[in-house]
This record gives sequence, C-alpha cells and structure tokens, in this order.
Amino acid sequence: MEEILLDLGGRPRSPTRQRGRDLIQYEVTVNRRDIEAVCLCCGSLQVHTRHPLFEGGMCTPCKDRFLEALFVYDEDGYQSYCSICAAGNMLLICESPECTRCYCFECVDALVGPGASDKAHGTHSWACFLCLPSPRHGLLRRRRRWREQLKTFHDLQAGSPLKMYKTVPVWKREPLRVLSLFGDIRQELTSLGFLESGSEAGRLRHLEDVTNVVRRDAQHGQCPHVKTPAAHCAHVPQVEKWGPIDLVFGSTPAPGHTRGCPPGWFLFQFHRLLQYARPRPSNPKPFFWMFVDNLLLTSNDQATATRFLETEPATLQDVRGRVLHGAVRVWSNIPAVKSPSLLLLLLSGLSAEIQQTEVRAKVGSHCLLSCVYPGRLHFDLDDVYIYWQISKSNTAVTYHIPRNNSSGQADSRYQGRAHLSLDSVERGNFSLHLRNVTPQDAQKFTCLVFRKSLNMRKILEAVVTLRVAANFSMPVVGRLVASTPSGPSQDQVLTFTCTSTDGYPQPKVYWINRTDASLLDRALHNDTVSLNVRGLYDVVSVLTVPWVPSPSVGCCIENVLLQQNLTSSGPAEPSAGGNTSRITETPGLAPGEGSRAVTIVIAVLGVVAVALAGTWAKCRPRSYTGARAVTQEQELTGGPEVSITQHRQAREACALSPRKDRRTGCTGQAER
Repeated sequence: MEEILLDLGGRPRSPTRQRGRDLIQYEVTVNRRDIEAVCLCCGSLQVHTRHPLFEGGMCTPCKDRFLEALFVYDEDGYQSYCSICAAGNMLLICESPECTRCYCFECVDALVGPGASDKAHGTHSWACFLCLPSPRHGLLRRRRRWREQLKTFHDLQAGSPLKMYKTVPVWKREPLRVLSLFGDIRQELTSLGFLESGSEAGRLRHLEDVTNVVRRDAQHGQCPHVKTPAAHCAHVPQVEKWGPIDLVFGSTPAPGHTRGCPPGWFLFQFHRLLQYARPRPSNPKPFFWMFVDNLLLTSNDQATATRFLETEPATLQDVRGRVLHGAVRVWSNIPAVKSPSLLLLLLSGLSAEIQQTEVRAKVGSHCLLSCVYPGRLHFDLDDVYIYWQISKSNTAVTYHIPRNNSSGQADSRYQGRAHLSLDSVERGNFSLHLRNVTPQDAQKFTCLVFRKSLNMRKILEAVVTLRVAANFSMPVVGRLVASTPSGPSQDQVLTFTCTSTDGYPQPKVYWINRTDASLLDRALHNDTVSLNVRGLYDVVSVLTVPWVPSPSVGCCIENVLLQQNLTSSGPAEPSAGGNTSRITETPGLAPGEGSRAVTIVIAVLGVVAVALAGTWAKCRPRSYTGARAVTQEQELTGGPEVSITQHRQAREACALSPRKDRRTGCTGQAER
C-alpha cells in the first residue's frame, strides 16, 4: 500500500527558477550534453527517468509532481498545470478543438526561445507543440507515439496499470452519471466540475440503503437475488434501469457518523453494486469507480478489499505545514487518485461532516447529549479543549480547558446540572450529562473539540437537538349546567369542558362522538393553552353542541412527541359538585360537604369501574382505534405516530369504554 503526503497549501511548487532553466540551454548547446541527461522541467542533472511527452530527462521531484498533476483539470476543461513541468503560474492554452493541454511561459521561453511565449500569446488560435505538424521547436522535440509513452510512463512510475481513453473535447463533454453509495457527494462533484449546477436528478443517484438493489428486471417470475414476485419488481431498485453509469462511488461512514453495520459490510455491498453497474468488457465507454475508507477497515478487511477490487489502496494524508488534518484510504481506477484536487474532494467533502443527532427526554429526567470521536484514540486531558454551547446564542453551557483540567459552567441555568466525564473524555467521549431536564432545555446544543497539539485545530463538531416532553394529566371532562334550563328545544345547546394540565409540548385536542366513534368538527370547540409557573402547558377546551338526549362525548389530549393519547368520557348529566368549570353550583351543601360529596362520587365510580371491567374486557376489537394513555414508564421512542383520523373511519365502539387500545380494542379505564 502506497502512502502519500500531499501539501495542500497551494499549487505545486515551480521548479528551480530561471537559473536552472538557463542551464538547459547551456548544457545542450555549449557542453553538448544529451538532452535526455538533463531534467527538462528544472535543468537538474540528477535524471531519474525520461519525460513522457518530449525528448529530455526528468528528475525524481519533477517526476512526482508530474504524476500528481497529470490528470488534474480546471473547471474550464483544460489541464491545470503545464504539460512540460507540471507547474507554472501563467499558462498558454492550446486552441485546437481536440486538445486540452497548457504550457507555462517559463518553459516556452527556456526551451523554444526567448520571447516565444509572447509570440504564441499574440497568435490567433494558437496550437500547441503536440498538435503542430512540426515535431521540433527549439530544444523542444515531441516524442514519437507520445500517447503510448505517456501510458508507459504512468504504469511504470505510478506502479499501477492505466487504461487510456481518448480525450473528449470540452465542447462535447457532458455531466457524469454517478451512483453514490452511502454518502451524497453532489456538492463536491459539482464544485470539481463533474456535475453541472442544476443537473437533472438522474445524473446522480444517491443510495443509503442498498440491500434490495438488483441488477435487472424480473426473470422467471422473480427478481434476481430478491425473493419478490415479478409483479412487485417495479418497486425494487434496478441498476440497469438507471442507464449507463460513469462513476460508482462508495465509502465507509465518515467520522462522526455511525451506522448499524460493520465497516466490512459497506465494502461488500459496494463490490456487489459495482458489478451491476460495470459495462460489458466489449463496451469502450470509460467507466470509473472509487471506494474510500475513512480508516475504519481492519487489516483483514483491507486485504479483502485489495483482493476483490484488484488494486492496491493509496493512503492520502492532508498535511498542511507540519499538521495532519485528515487521512483516507482509497481504492480506485481513477488515474488522478493521488492528485491534490481529488484529495480535497475526499477530505473536505467526506471526512469533515458534522454529527447531527436528536435526543428526547422527559421533564425532570437526566439525559446524555452525544459527542463521540469516531476513531479509537486516547486523548490527553492537557491537549483537548471542549466547549458545549447553545447553538442559537453561542452561550457556553459547560467547558473543559487544559489548565489544571478545569471545567465549569458559564450559564447559571446549568450550574450543577451540566457536566463532562473526564474519564470518558480520555477515551474520546465528549458527551454532555444533563440533569433535571426543564422545558427551557428544548433547543440545539453544539459540541466543539479542539486539540492544542494540532495548533487548536477543530477535530470534532456535533449538533444535538434536545426535545423535551412531559405527560399531560388525565383529562377531566365536565358538562356545564345551562344558565336557563327550560327543557329541550332547537335553540338549546350542550356545553362540555375538558381540562388537562402539566404537559409539554403543546397538545392537540380532539372531541369524539362516542356513539359512532367519529371526530367532532374542530369549529365546535374552543381550546385555550397556557403556560403555568412550572413552564408546562395547561389546556382547557370548551365544546358546544346542539342539544340531544343522553349525549355521549369524549375528549382526547394528544402529545405528539410522547405519542401519548389520553381520552376521557363526558358525563351524560351536568356536573353536580366539585367541578370548577361548571356555570352553576349545586346549592344546599354546607362548607366541607362539597369535597366529601366528591370523595363519595369518586368512590362510587371506582366500584362501578370494577364491576364493569369484566364487561369491557369482553368487547371484541373494533375498527375504532382511538386514543390511548401511556404509562410513565413508556420509552420515548420514534415509533409510528398515532393517527387520529382513524376515529373517522370507525363506526363501532365498545359501550361505556373510556379509552381503546390500538391493538386489543377496549381495555378498560385508562390510568394516568
């Protein structure tokens, strides 16, 4: 495996300045030295190999630079560096329709003759030295069969065989068709010119889940490799339907992104889809692929990758000055896999992603906000700076600085509630422990980690969204006594109230006609939601409906975040006492008798509930799948949200049932 250190601080350094170039003319014309014994790029006499395009030698540093820049192109479609020295600041561009090569002014003046660059610059439609009929221009002499010489040069010096394709003119080029596996690299490909801005969706197909992807249409009633009837194959992704693919890209998860599969799984899935996308051997169309390992594969996995992909990997390290900013391991058939531009694509586009996670917690509980370095590194407490802050305001929540391993809280709201585990920090776990969660903690937090030994370079950034929830109390439904009860009439209405307290976030309120389990029109009830002194929400809903005999309604309080639905039934008769929402009070009760009456009523209701429990349990499951309560122990999971519209679809319900379970139908009285 080859390891490459690339300095990305700028363009490749130019060869020895004019003094070295002057030596070429002197050595060849005065000393009669063979030009093959002089480096054509810098004038050095320490020749390592021959220049592949023109007669002349090449020293080791210039050879390495030439290999780096050989296949690097700018956004205009032309080569980025001089075709002679692989450097240069001011470049002449060949204007032949089929050519994309450039030449620096220094090389042209030193090898062709003084002032030759200005003359070429003033020429209309200038053709380069590889396109002109004459093979010789001053000291610059084109090699015979230079295309074959270039391929041989790359195969010998780069250590890997190279398949050569005819250069496509700029005006004939089209955006690539890219199959990107496990990571979306649209932005990076567009910035490097592989995709046009606004390219149609078919140009880049990004897949995160590839388990069901197959090669082609159904055969003999089955999709290949998938136990799916042929009638359903249209819903299975098929590579051949996506058209000819130019580039297949895959990678192990980038630092800061964890998946449920081991790193080797990404390698084998990439190899499987690579075989699906690869054109037939007789197809002359160029086809490229690349697999990037973010240093997660084990040594056995690396050996397997080399055997399956039939090429040795290159480890690319982003070294700026003396600081290592990142590294990746690459298997690819792309000739420019060792070039600086491609390294920028791999490191900046794939390795520098920010962790994005979401955490849910109940009010009063403790939670952990994750910020974990993906590599297996041991961290010195004297080398890391850790900052947890509120994303919106950049207010510090807690921090760790190397001075005496000190830490603290900058915001008084988190005093004694937020802390880091220094033992975990040494193992690369910079997670924040937050105690006694409050509704005010519902926001985004940012974790920033810097290393002093890397000149305070940021090595990790994570954004955690904390979502806070609290159970609402079981709703209390009361029927209000009419102010002027005069018997049933068309003008008389019934009024019910529903009250629930101490929940978070804001709830959704529904009223249910328990006769047919349908939802009542939203316009029939008025909901008032307010914050109490604890920062939690109280809700009061008032339902007004036309008078009917023996009304049967229910109130449902839905907490979407908790996936909690609490349903209570309304009384058929107006509340007689202890109901704070009623309009008129029951007369004739001495002080204290009201509370005793409430106690008696609750006791009687409890006895009735026990007596009816057996009857309720015998109700068969219905199509009505209404709201249900959850216990305090229910996990904050991300399961499917309760669909309240199911009430509309139901037309049968168990009589007198205060709530119904989505799975078993009537299950008895809900408990808070």
